[in-house]
Amino acid sequence: FDGGVFDGGGGGGSGAPAEMHIYADFLRIVLEIINSTLTYALPKNPEVVYALLHRQELFEPFAQHPRFSELVENIQNVLAYFNKAMDRAGMDSGAGGGGGSQGHWTTERVAAVITGAAAKFRAESHVRVFQELRFTYEEEANPEEFFVPYVWSLVCAHSGVPWDPSSIALLP
Repeated sequence: FDGGVFDGGGGGGSGAPAEMHIYADFLRIVLEIINSTLTYALPKNPEVVYALLHRQELFEPFAQHPRFSELVENIQNVLAYFNKAMDRAGMDSGAGGGGGSQGHWTTERVAAVITGAAAKFRAESHVRVFQELRFTYEEEANPEEFFVPYVWSLVCAHSGVPWDPSSIALLP
């Protein structure tokens, strides 16, 4: 990840740099979506914060990469805010005579701390605010060419009916 693979400098055969560029573009889009969620909709998404706290080490390899660093820095700043909130909650329960709950973190307790901290979170104080993402759906000329076979594959796989896939003719 350190400047080689995602910059097209690594990889083997023909097409590998182009493929890695596609992966890097996809990763950037995912990081932008996470950033947008944390910046504009964090109080409504405590589960996202919980998941990011749980797997925060996944962002480390991308922190120094020029294409991802500003996005990862924002995510890490938000995680630092919530880690501090978790630390304060842990100290409060220990110092305040938590009655045996010291050090014992249930999912409900973590969610409560995250929800409380999210209500007080102000993005402009913790992250660099980027332009809000806008996505539009552009319908293909013949969307049924994709959706009909896809939906039928789901029906066959998950309906519990013993379909014979070789006898299903979807399109002429």
